[in-house]
Amino acid sequence: MNTALVQLKLRERQLQDELEQVWASMDSLLEAHEVCGPITPTLVINTLKLMMLEGYGDWLVTPVERTGDVLVTSAEALKVASMETGICQHLLRGMLSRAQHLPVLACRNGKLILRVEG
Repeated sequence: MNTALVQLKLRERQLQDELEQVWASMDSLLEAHEVCGPITPTLVINTLKLMMLEGYGDWLVTPVERTGDVLVTSAEALKVASMETGICQHLLRGMLSRAQHLPVLACRNGKLILRVEG
């Protein structure tokens, strides 16, 4: 296993632990806003990444499939995330074209694509 993948797995576990702590006492994302601050596009994108890494989540409308070094699911997840958080879908799509922390999430041909290996 290459070091980038090991680091990704460690970061994934850390993010999962942080999210579990937040969600353990929250009933909704709006309550999380009161405790953690505003819901940002970056938070939404990172949550989508985590859902894809985990292979499930409330915003995912199709299964996550692994193809080589990428995870793929329907871009409809952006629409669902937008409706759930109140952040404009176009803003979320725009965030995908900006520099991101690894792993990188992209939207092409109606699919969300998460590159999981460097």
